[in-house]
Amino acid sequence: MTKLVLGSPEWLEAYRTIIRNAAAGQDLSTSAFGMHETLKNVPAHLRQGGDADLLFGFRIVDGQLQFPDRAWEDADFKLVADFESIAPWGDLPTKETRELGVFERLAKAGKLRFSGSLSGAPEWLHKLNLHDRLAEITAPYEASPSWDG
Repeated sequence: MTKLVLGSPEWLEAYRTIIRNAAAGQDLSTSAFGMHETLKNVPAHLRQGGDADLLFGFRIVDGQLQFPDRAWEDADFKLVADFESIAPWGDLPTKETRELGVFERLAKAGKLRFSGSLSGAPEWLHKLNLHDRLAEITAPYEASPSWDG
């Protein structure tokens, strides 16, 4: 299986495909839900339109699945994370990240924050196990060496 770089155009398309496939055949007219994640200070080669922040997410509005390219205020769940801090964990499944306390440690360090809840997400999204599906296709992150003291 080909592994994709977190935040690359190919990874973003795979994200959208996973969501589209999971939503296919679902009655979206009964759902109103949206979530997005923002990765701050992404490396230059991952920047879209020169923006240092990368947003990905989806929403269901009026029975339509949408993939906005800008954040929206009334999202049910929002996550904001420093790219360099969260990228090394992108290829680990949920069980491992929980065991290691990754999100708690990043939040405590001020590198991750979230608001809202996934509790109102449609049942098909809960069954999808999105993080693990993405971890399966995400290449291990190789950070550049830091030469600063």
